[in-house]
Amino acid sequence: MGTSHLSDEQIEELMVRYYAGDDVAELIKEFRLCITPGRIYTLFPPIVREDLNCCPYCIIHLIQKRVSKSAVRTGYEIPSPHCTSCGHKASSSCKCSNCLAEKERLVKLQESELQERLSSIAYDQREDQVSTEQLSLKEAIDLVSLSRAGREEDSDKIKSIVEFDLPAGPTLEYTIESIKHLYKRKLINIAPGNPLECFSFKNRKVEPVEFKNIHWKFRLGKNQAESIESIYDLDACLHDMDKWPADWKHELYNVWMILALHENLKYLEVILVDHNFIPRIGDKTKRTLISLLHSFSISQSYTFIWSSVRSAAAYFQRGNISRQRAANTIIGKCQITAERALCEDWDVKKYRRDYRCIESISSSLFANVVAGIGEDFFNKKPFDFFDTL
Repeated sequence: MGTSHLSDEQIEELMVRYYAGDDVAELIKEFRLCITPGRIYTLFPPIVREDLNCCPYCIIHLIQKRVSKSAVRTGYEIPSPHCTSCGHKASSSCKCSNCLAEKERLVKLQESELQERLSSIAYDQREDQVSTEQLSLKEAIDLVSLSRAGREEDSDKIKSIVEFDLPAGPTLEYTIESIKHLYKRKLINIAPGNPLECFSFKNRKVEPVEFKNIHWKFRLGKNQAESIESIYDLDACLHDMDKWPADWKHELYNVWMILALHENLKYLEVILVDHNFIPRIGDKTKRTLISLLHSFSISQSYTFIWSSVRSAAAYFQRGNISRQRAANTIIGKCQITAERALCEDWDVKKYRRDYRCIESISSSLFANVVAGIGEDFFNKKPFDFFDTL
């Protein structure tokens, strides 16, 4: 037996007394109900939510099912108001057929707008040709490196990083940061035909997010021919120090330091993985490796990195310590050992380049063309040769 034998006033009294805490068994007996005590609330009429907006599709008031006393008290398992006609719920995660169709429509509209914006960016050309005087030395090296690593034949388009046959920079981080900088400086552009999922589109503003998979194009001239000509001019300029802008020579040390740092970061990452550590490289690690490079070559820094990671692995193997805690000792051990080597004037061994740390185009370009020091870039600290550059 439901509530058909009860008047509206009796049903209202029943609900008030139920939620006020009256004994449920007594209520069932008094109102002659045929239901278990835990299910009595299912007999109550739903709430018409006139305080909420109507269903946007059916233009009728939403209703909300009644809940048990415990649900009211705890706030758990409160059903969303819904439309009795189409099933729409007053929730941002509503999955009614109308909401799903609307979301699909909005996604297609956003994709269309994104594609339109990407096309306008891709075909945005400069009004003049970029000259070497407008570029820093690092920008010139990075542009030429991207051209050598990924420029398509007879084109100003650059393949995505994952398609490079040789790495443009010593680390993926170096290459991505270089691309971000060149894009911000409007020296490269997003190429047409990129996957839309590589971008975010908020407030009608396009932002690259998946930098590894984006194709780019040079933006160094009024058209493709001028951009290609600028790349060749830059490459030739890097080969001839007499043609350099005056500021470039003052940048040599900083460029050396950035490249050397990322050479060591790449080796650290490789050795960490070798010993089953998860690479977590932040500012502290970078600053420590930079301090090493003030006094030691890249090849000598390899020595400190390898011995510190090996010590951490042995520390973990002895037990009673987590792998991450052992890993946390690595960079500190690097610094301590390097400082002791300086203090006691050690003859620090020079490691060979690890075959998994293939020489990047940027490093090769700097060592062999820009600075003209060849293997000394890897085997000597900057102060051993810097004054002669």
